[in-house]
Amino acid sequence: MISLILYTYYKILIPLSILSMTTFLIGSYFIIRSVFKKSFPRVVLTPEIKIEPKFIPQDLTAITGENSISAQLHLARAYLETGKKQLAQAILEFVVENGDIEHQKEAQLLLNKI
Repeated sequence: MISLILYTYYKILIPLSILSMTTFLIGSYFIIRSVFKKSFPRVVLTPEIKIEPKFIPQDLTAITGENSISAQLHLARAYLETGKKQLAQAILEFVVENGDIEHQKEAQLLLNKI
């Protein structure tokens, strides 16, 4: 009698237990996966975009005072040395328009190098 009970137990209940445990684990996997998808959205990496600052002559005039044209020429030279030709060109064009004759000649020479 006991052997019949044990035989039934091994034959029916153990496979049923294994099936239940497998179903539970698979269900848990899908639930956890959906929670993590909502918690951590997919990140798409984009190339880094470099934004050049725009040159505003009034900013430099506020810092340098009366000698702003000379300071702008020095700044333009520094931009040329670092390879920022667009910023240097904007500054030099401003110097050509607003500087005295010496500054205009120097700015024009630098513009010709660009």
